[in-house]
Amino acid sequence: MPTTKPDPRRSIYKRDNLLRLLASGRVPGRSDSIRIDRLAARYEVLVREALPKRLQLTAPEVLLLAELVTQLDIGNPDHVFMLPLKAGQAVVQGRALGADAEGLAYRLRNLRHSELLAVVDLAEVVLGRAARESREPTREDAVAALDDASGSAAGHP
Repeated sequence: MPTTKPDPRRSIYKRDNLLRLLASGRVPGRSDSIRIDRLAARYEVLVREALPKRLQLTAPEVLLLAELVTQLDIGNPDHVFMLPLKAGQAVVQGRALGADAEGLAYRLRNLRHSELLAVVDLAEVVLGRAARESREPTREDAVAALDDASGSAAGHP
């Protein structure tokens, strides 16, 4: 009996950033779908390589980052510069979630723009894992995200 593959087609709305990138001609392909898929593949490599190895994130820090990312509107990539400030505020507000939030804030302050964006991506991976099962993020989600990042930032005590 033949099995059918689920249809992977999805509708997306192309907003300004994607339209501008597709119009630039930098990503070749016969269709927008192919070009978007190629962009996603490039994005994965860029994010993986931008995550700073020196950061040595722990699972509690990744959970704190996930919490902080939910509080920020990072629709504009420049908004990631608020992340170190928010991490520092977590100490004052008693919301450190078992992480060394003060140390994390200090380490985040020294990151480049692309590195901060990679940290946000890591936090969003944790949020995505939990969202697929309609639950709050757990330490296991954080450890899995660190491991998926090929151990590049893993320390996960």
